[in-house]
Amino acid sequence: MITLSITLSGQCNLSCSYCYFKKNNISFTPISLDNFFLEYQKFKSAIPDKETIRIDFFGGEPLIHWDLIKLIINTLKDDGNDFLIPTNGLLLTADKIDFINEHKIKISLSFDGLWQNNNRLTPKKEKTLSSLLKKKDLVFKINDCTIHTMISGECNNLLENHLYILDVFGISPGMELIKDIGAWSRSDVLLFNKGFSELINWYILNVDNYPIPPIILHHLRDFIRAFAKKSNPTYCGAGKSHFSYLDGRIIPCFLLRNKDVIGQIPNYTNMTGCASCEIIKFCRRGCLHENINNKGPIAELCLIYKHIYNDISRMVASLKDSSKFCDLIQRELYDA
Repeated sequence: MITLSITLSGQCNLSCSYCYFKKNNISFTPISLDNFFLEYQKFKSAIPDKETIRIDFFGGEPLIHWDLIKLIINTLKDDGNDFLIPTNGLLLTADKIDFINEHKIKISLSFDGLWQNNNRLTPKKEKTLSSLLKKKDLVFKINDCTIHTMISGECNNLLENHLYILDVFGISPGMELIKDIGAWSRSDVLLFNKGFSELINWYILNVDNYPIPPIILHHLRDFIRAFAKKSNPTYCGAGKSHFSYLDGRIIPCFLLRNKDVIGQIPNYTNMTGCASCEIIKFCRRGCLHENINNKGPIAELCLIYKHIYNDISRMVASLKDSSKFCDLIQRELYDA
C-alpha cells in the first residue's frame, strides 16, 4: 500500500504543544481540486496496478474541510482506494459518521488520554479532555476507528495511559514518538525507556488477556521483517511508500517541500552514522526531514530506539513458549 496525504490546509481548532506547523510557522497554499485531480491521475498512472493507494486527509484538522473531503471521496471512491481521516474528534457529528461508515473510511482519532489536557489545548488555552469525552458515544458508532497518541518528552507513564485509553474507548492506542530535533533531553530518554519497559513487562504478564499494544507490535514487525523476510528498513519511507500533495504538487512528505532538501534524500536513506549500530537491521531511523536538518541521526532518539529493540528482543525470548504469542507471530509472518 502507498499512502498519499492530501494537505487540505494548516487550519486547526486546536493548538497542540508539539505541533510542528505552529512551532515552525508553516503555512500551505489552499488546495485546488482541479490541480489535485490532475496530479492524482499522474501519480496513479506511475505506480503498479496492484498497489492500493491510501488517501490520507491531512491537516490541521481535516474535518474543518468536510465538504472538500466528501467531494474528493465521491470522485475517487471507484478507484479502489482506501481512505483515512486523522482527526481530533471535536468536529464529529452523526451525519459525518453516517458518511464515514457508508464509504468505509478509516478514522484515526488523535487522543492523548491522560496527557490530553497538557498537550492538546484550544487556541485560547482551554483544556479539551472533557470536550472529547462528550463525543465518546459518537466515536463508538464509527465502524473502523483507531486511536493515535503522541509521546513527547514529558510523557512517560505509558502503561497507565495505555490502560486509561483502553478503558475509555475499548481501543488500544497507537503511541508514536515526537521525532523533532531537540524534543528529547537525556533525562526524558531515561524516563521514557523506563516507561516502555514497564509496558513491555505488563504485556509479558498479560499476553493471554490483552491485545499487544500497537507501539510494541509496530517495532516487533521490524524484527519479523529483518529475521524472517531479510527486509531491512532504512528510513521512514518518504518518497517510497508515502507521498504528500501540497502546494499544487506531489512530493515525498509535507516536510520535504524544499527542492534542496529533497535533493539530499539519497544521502540520508542509508546514513553512515548508522552503519555500525547494533540495531541497524530493525531501525527506521526516525524522521527523514529531521535527520537531514540534523546532518545525521538524532542521538536521543537513537538511545530510545536501542532500548525499544532490546526490550522487544527480551519480550520475544520471554514469550517463546506462549501459544498466543506464537500465533501472533505466525499471523504477522503471513501478513509480512
